[in-house]
Amino acid sequence: MQQALDADREYLAKIADNVSRLRHAGLIRFASADTFSGEATYLRQYASGAFNSTFINWNPSEQAMAEAVVLTAAQRGMAVLGREALMKGELFAMAEDAGIADRALVARCALAWAISEPHLSSMVVGVASPEQLAAACAVLEAPRLNDEEQAALAAILASKRFQAHLIDRRSAFRP
Repeated sequence: MQQALDADREYLAKIADNVSRLRHAGLIRFASADTFSGEATYLRQYASGAFNSTFINWNPSEQAMAEAVVLTAAQRGMAVLGREALMKGELFAMAEDAGIADRALVARCALAWAISEPHLSSMVVGVASPEQLAAACAVLEAPRLNDEEQAALAAILASKRFQAHLIDRRSAFRP
């Protein structure tokens, strides 16, 4: 997205016009902002007024960088759709480095943490089996982190692997 914006100052205005035409023709009802180009690009997308929702990575390594994005989207009345709670599976490796081998516990921690964000409208999760889907849905029955989950998450966040990832993400999110 950033490359398109850099190449054409009117890019978002063109998108907004196209989205408006598609809505008016009854061909779409919603449009979602999405980018991997950082906070400024998200905020420019929102300012265009073309979008009803936004997809954003939402996990502990993204929180600090994404708070302004999430808050701005919510203030604009946009649905905030989270993804990557498990950080493309990297959270499991971080947990192992922290001495936590229980993958189900790690998944519960990540999902419970993610859905605790009050501005999050929905969390998109990927599953490989009906059992994983049932486990993900079970988090909704007890959406707060219990003591065991809080301790596990704290250990993961304190791990060297997580801290290194956090530094990488900070430099990538705000170009």
